[in-house]
Parts: sequence; C-alpha cells; structure tokens
Amino acid sequence: MTTAISLTHSRANGQKRPCRQRVDLERMENKSCTRQIVFCDSDNYKVQKYAYRLKKEEDYQVKTFNNPDILVAGVLLEKTELVIVSPDVFDNFKSCHAFIDFARYRGYGGEVVFWAEEASIEMIYNAARCGIRDFWIKSHSLKISEAVDAVLSLPSSMPFQPESLTKLTLFKSAGLSKREIEILDEWSRGFPRQTEVAKRIGVSNQSVNKAFSRIYEKLNVHLDVDNPTKLAHLITICKFF
Repeated sequence: MTTAISLTHSRANGQKRPCRQRVDLERMENKSCTRQIVFCDSDNYKVQKYAYRLKKEEDYQVKTFNNPDILVAGVLLEKTELVIVSPDVFDNFKSCHAFIDFARYRGYGGEVVFWAEEASIEMIYNAARCGIRDFWIKSHSLKISEAVDAVLSLPSSMPFQPESLTKLTLFKSAGLSKREIEILDEWSRGFPRQTEVAKRIGVSNQSVNKAFSRIYEKLNVHLDVDNPTKLAHLITICKFF
C-alpha cells in the first residue's frame, strides 16, 4: 500500500482524475522513449501550449499534471529525465523542498527546473536552495526545446564559472539577447566598472552603457532587477544552480 503525502493547494473543483492518471502510468511502463519530460503546473492552457511545441520540435514523450503528489506516488519519475514545475502548485517553498526531497528519496535521478510568469530574487534564491538546475520565465522569449536541451546537457555537477551564465536559460527567457548575456557574463567576473567591461571585450563605453540599460529594462519586467546591486545578487545566486 502506498502512503500519499499532500504537498499541494486545496482546490475548489478537487478533480484529480485518479483513474486517468493510473492509465497514463501503466501506458508509460510499456512504452520506451529516449527522453521523457513532465510538466507540473496549474496553468493548463499555457502548459499544453509549451508541451505541444516540445513534442512537435523534439522526439520527447511529454506528460502534464497539475498535482505533484501524483508524481511522487507513482512510477512516473522512474522514467523521467526532466520535471518542469511551477512554484504555484505548492503552498510555499518548504512544501516545494519536501516534494523534491521525497522525489529523490523515491529514486528520481533526473533534473528539476522551476518556471513562472514572474519571479523575484528571493523566489529564485529559494528555488536554488531546493536543488534545481535552472529557473525559466514563461515568456515569448522562452524557446522550450532549446531550454530542455540545455538543461539536459549540463554535467551532473557544474561548478559556477563565469561562462556558466551562457549555459542558463534564465536570462534568455527574460528576453536578453546573446550579446547582452555575453556582456553580463563578462561583468560577472568580479563586477567591474562598465568601462572595464568595454575594455575587456573591445567595444565602446557607449555600447556597454546602452547594453546595460536594455538589460535592466528587460530584467525589471520579469525579475524586478533594475540596478547593479540587485543584478550582482541575482548572478551570485545562479552559482547554486
């Protein structure tokens, strides 16, 4: 007999459809797939949109749920390489941490990524403490297949290095261009003055100043980051991914 633990919000409709989920789990036991991805999010419409893109662009088996209890109670995680979770399905980050710990206890050895419409530095910090590998912003800038490939290609242990910023999807999904991430990556090496960044990469001070203005403008929309102190704090947190 399996003992269930409750980690989720109580919802008015209360529809978990246990029979359907059980059928899905039984089917997965008999179906081989090179990679299996699981979404767990209460926003079913947006999840289905991204899941459709992923199945269309890549040869992945994709499953969607709105209840993390189902993941840890069944065999699903044994066949999954990546779980993409919205913090909204948990009451708080303590419950989120409990979910990840229990999934690891049940033998899950894949990756975990959080995603959200908007995030704060505190949210990303708490997410990093849970042991996730990246944090994605649900926006038009999120290229889901590229993001999945990127996180699954990370080594099992990735020590933080300056070039690590280019390996994370967080900044890409927040709308930063490749060039802006490269400039940000250079700045992360000791957080020098912008004139020093310009000297290092061989461009004018004006180009770097304009780039940082765009960086703050974009990050402020989704991450509430609009000054050097917050930006340095955010980059420092990324070393925990």
